[in-house]
Amino acid sequence: MSLNNELISQTLEPKQNGRGPHVHHHLSGGLPIPEHDGLTGLFTHAAFQEQVADLFARANSDKKILACLMLDIDHFHAINHRFGYAFGEMVLLQVAQTLREISNSQILLSRFAGEQFSVAWITESSQSAIQFAEKIRVEIANHKFTALGKSTYVTVSIGLALSDAKTKSVSELLASSQLVLRTAKREGRNRVCYWEQQALASGVAQGSDLLDELQKKFASLERDVKAFGTSEVLSLLDEFEIPDGLPEDHAENVAFIAASIADEIGMSERQIDVIISAALL
Repeated sequence: MSLNNELISQTLEPKQNGRGPHVHHHLSGGLPIPEHDGLTGLFTHAAFQEQVADLFARANSDKKILACLMLDIDHFHAINHRFGYAFGEMVLLQVAQTLREISNSQILLSRFAGEQFSVAWITESSQSAIQFAEKIRVEIANHKFTALGKSTYVTVSIGLALSDAKTKSVSELLASSQLVLRTAKREGRNRVCYWEQQALASGVAQGSDLLDELQKKFASLERDVKAFGTSEVLSLLDEFEIPDGLPEDHAENVAFIAASIADEIGMSERQIDVIISAALL
């Protein structure tokens, strides 16, 4: 799969198929906000939310399922630090291109924020939605990202949420996909985690807020999961064979490993920058 130089111009345009007209956003001063991301050409966060609201209404009217997934590139900060930010932008472009190639005109694609992408579509069944999410994961994992004389493989974590008659709003569905994405990251990355709204609601006491309850449950596991992830990374490092002589890229490799561990335990980007600088000394 090669990166098309015309990628940015190949935007996903809304058509007269129930997806709604173009969205025009304005700042308080009256200036328009672009509805397509300047780098990838996909919908922006704001435009995506308005477009998916139309899909949500349509799914409810047709008594069908609206699938919404949140995709996050694993260890993206470490990729930036190892290969440079220009290479990182090419990774974002190629992920966007991959999403385009395996999607049809009825599927909404967005660069949600940073290294996160969101996808929404109406589906006939939860099983077909899961299969499509898994197809996205596999396609990206098998793609060799090559640009600027460098190449690597990347993986993504995906959180998938599915609507039903009890789903109150698009915001609830998006929030659910973000929460399940956190589960995918904590369980080891490079995987799809999903949760149907009905399954979520069944375990929550009547009158309680669904998302608040989920956040409490996830938060209670956070320390244990982080500790487990750190120990797993460290055990892998213990198995590395360290040569007697230091290669020219030794410091760069140390910086990449350090950034990966820092990302694994949830350190901020600023903290990761400090660790990278120290590793390169």
